[in-house]
Amino acid sequence: MTASAAQSEISFPLKDFAFAQQLHESAREFLPEIAGIIKKHGLEDEVAIRLLHTHFPLERGDALVHRRFGDVFETRPGRAGEGAVGCTFTPSQAGSGGLDIIEYVEDAQGGDPAGRMLARQAFIDEATAALSRNGMNTLYGLGARFYRDALDAGDNLILVERNDIDGRRSETRAMDRSVLDGETWTETAWRVAGDRLVAEGACITSGMMACERPPPPPPA
Repeated sequence: MTASAAQSEISFPLKDFAFAQQLHESAREFLPEIAGIIKKHGLEDEVAIRLLHTHFPLERGDALVHRRFGDVFETRPGRAGEGAVGCTFTPSQAGSGGLDIIEYVEDAQGGDPAGRMLARQAFIDEATAALSRNGMNTLYGLGARFYRDALDAGDNLILVERNDIDGRRSETRAMDRSVLDGETWTETAWRVAGDRLVAEGACITSGMMACERPPPPPPA
């Protein structure tokens, strides 16, 4: 598979967050296999594993589109604009042998991790085969770490997502992991660090920081 094989229309419905969370709890033992493939191909800086989910319904043909505003990543469902690049991929369910683009990013910074990932044909073949063989290709995706610089300020940072369900938008920003203390949260993205998988994204599922509460309004 190559970048040219990627298609923008998702060929399966994304799972709502609660359902994906339940499936992840019983499937997470599969993640080290994908982590081993990422490490084997030397793509630890470029590729993360992502839990595929949505907090609001998607229309046919929609994807999740990330836009960056300073240190905040805003995500909305819709069609990607000109110049947007795919950033999360999974084997297509449409029988095309290609990739579905699950998420896009506009104005990506820090180079082109998706391009570097997709250029590694042997990695794509091995990782997507493993996802498909284990029946995990609608639960986990291969994510380009376009946000990596947001985590560079400290080893204790994690990307925390907050959602405005009625507004069909979310905001994600790097926060100190101490915000997770005393909260109920689900890991949603993982990077490979040596022989370990380290969570670098989370949805807080209850409490004052719960992800399904509107983010605070942007400053005036």
